[in-house]
Amino acid sequence: MALPVIDKARYKKRLNWLQGSAVVLLMLSALLFSNLLVSHYGSDGSNLWLNATAVLLSVLLLSLIFAVLKHQPWMADIRYIMQLKQRLNRIYRASKTVDAAVANDQKNGLIVRYFSLHASKYLYQLEDNTLTLEELQQQIDDLDEQIARLQLTIGLDDYSDDILQQVLAGGCDSVTKHVE
Repeated sequence: MALPVIDKARYKKRLNWLQGSAVVLLMLSALLFSNLLVSHYGSDGSNLWLNATAVLLSVLLLSLIFAVLKHQPWMADIRYIMQLKQRLNRIYRASKTVDAAVANDQKNGLIVRYFSLHASKYLYQLEDNTLTLEELQQQIDDLDEQIARLQLTIGLDDYSDDILQQVLAGGCDSVTKHVE
């Protein structure tokens, strides 16, 4: 699974616009719904539940708008990054199993870890998250050394969600059996 080249400035501009618009829309629609509900159903006492209902209606409205917008061409980069983050989250949740597979020199585990590290570096650079970039690069270098020691060739295109499922199911053989 190759990582596409994304124009960082354009991505950030669109993401900031989307997030800002969401906050403004949520705030304005919650106020509008709240005023409408309180004016029609409100009492002199507390209108907490009407206000809570207004916020819920605003969230539903925002969800509907995002469901419509997510398929727009200008959302492609944002949608791809969201999907990549979901993939990395699945890998992170399986990290104990993946770490064990890497420790046992299992090729599929190495493929998953390779993808995870390189995709994380890609995201960190895209989002200017440079705090842990040096540590991440060290992990990539260590993994590259392990892959070279095992005489394997692993790339980003080798990864698929099926490979992760195989690692979780324990369906990968150790490479050390085949390498002298």
